[in-house]
Amino acid sequence: METIRTIFYVIGMIAATIFILGLFIQTSKELWEEVGKDALVEIKEWFKHTKVGMWYSNKKNGVTILSERKYNKLLKSGEMKNIVIEAEAE
Repeated sequence: METIRTIFYVIGMIAATIFILGLFIQTSKELWEEVGKDALVEIKEWFKHTKVGMWYSNKKNGVTILSERKYNKLLKSGEMKNIVIEAEAE
């Protein structure tokens, strides 16, 4: 008798867990549809303007940020040329 009661208890706990998990997933999905998409866009925009976000963007696009010392060294060695383009005023 004790074994049967234990089996029903375990089955009941599993069913309750599945039910509660289902409610949690449904609520999370509805909340995501209401608020989540806008929040994700705001977080992405904020991240782009942080130091790490800018570093990631530069790394992804293959951009190297030079210090003034490295820039002057490249100019003096002839590996890079300083070209100034002036726009004409209309």
